[in-house]
Amino acid sequence: MISLVHVGRPKTLHIMALAMTPRALESRWWYSRIGDNLSRVVGGHAARWIIAKRETNDIRLIGTKNYVPRQTAFYAHWLLFADPVLADEFLQTFPRFNTAKRIEKLGHDRNELADKIDERLRRGGFDLGKFPAQQRRAIALRFIEADDKLREFDQHRENLKIADGFRSEWLAILERESESR
Repeated sequence: MISLVHVGRPKTLHIMALAMTPRALESRWWYSRIGDNLSRVVGGHAARWIIAKRETNDIRLIGTKNYVPRQTAFYAHWLLFADPVLADEFLQTFPRFNTAKRIEKLGHDRNELADKIDERLRRGGFDLGKFPAQQRRAIALRFIEADDKLREFDQHRENLKIADGFRSEWLAILERESESR
């Protein structure tokens, strides 16, 4: 029995209409070299933990690509643990990789920011007519940046939910692959 832990930040890329070939619609997975990408994906402390544990355990970094309708390629990185107990130890040592907690924290942070923006709107903090002309642009930019941050929270949460949905599919595929070896 293997275990799969989502790491890093999932990424979506638009697939142009001309590139919508059968190959573009296929789900794929690949091994990433631990040395090349690990610290970039999980951070230095977690990378050192993984490298130390790899001396006696089978831990692999894999990448996946799935097609998500409409014309979107969804990329994610995962740690594949041959021992589920070791995967649990990793999640206890590095709880920031617990997908459910990540989704929950993003929701909390998003709601907190939305409340701050709403409060400032109620107080008229973004009412540009109240401020001198030289301050208006900076105030408008702060509002736009806050709104962009809300959208970023929403997109990241949605991507984590999508990755979590693909987790069981990839786990089944990788288990079949490991059994055939």
